[in-house]
Amino acid sequence: AINGIAIADLDGRLTDVNESFLRMWGYPAQEEVLGRAATELWCEPEAAAAVVRELLARGSWVGDLSAQRKDGSCFAAHVAATLVTSEAGEPTCLLSSFADITERKRAEESLRRLNEQLSATVAELRRLTIRRTWRGVKTQMKPQVAGPAPMIDPLITQMAVHRAVRSIRLTLLSRC
Repeated sequence: AINGIAIADLDGRLTDVNESFLRMWGYPAQEEVLGRAATELWCEPEAAAAVVRELLARGSWVGDLSAQRKDGSCFAAHVAATLVTSEAGEPTCLLSSFADITERKRAEESLRRLNEQLSATVAELRRLTIRRTWRGVKTQMKPQVAGPAPMIDPLITQMAVHRAVRSIRLTLLSRC
């Protein structure tokens, strides 16, 4: 399985885990994790405890948590957990599936920073005006000053901004 799978008793102690779970958390053997409280394997045990409480109260939980590997390092994990019940409707155990989403989180953060840079650049471009001289279509970029706006051809301004934004996007995307 690609996803890590864990089963815990109703007290939150691990009773079974698959090989993917062991690889994600960096444990060589099940014996090192079985019997441990599931909350011990998270960078924020209190957040994991809140998830277990919600799981017992509502029957399921889906979200992201920061997991703690055997070596102490943390990784982002997407968790889908459910309360397993018997045919009579009695809770029997907790079943959880985990996906390591560290790379996705890094990519999201990188994209967020690039979008901030792009927004700042677009804002700066909007502060610039294009002045048309009497000698033809020669244009020059000049910061806008207070007072009445200089003569601006809106189409030329829009085209220049779109070209600059396209160029900046290509430059930023090439850095990814």
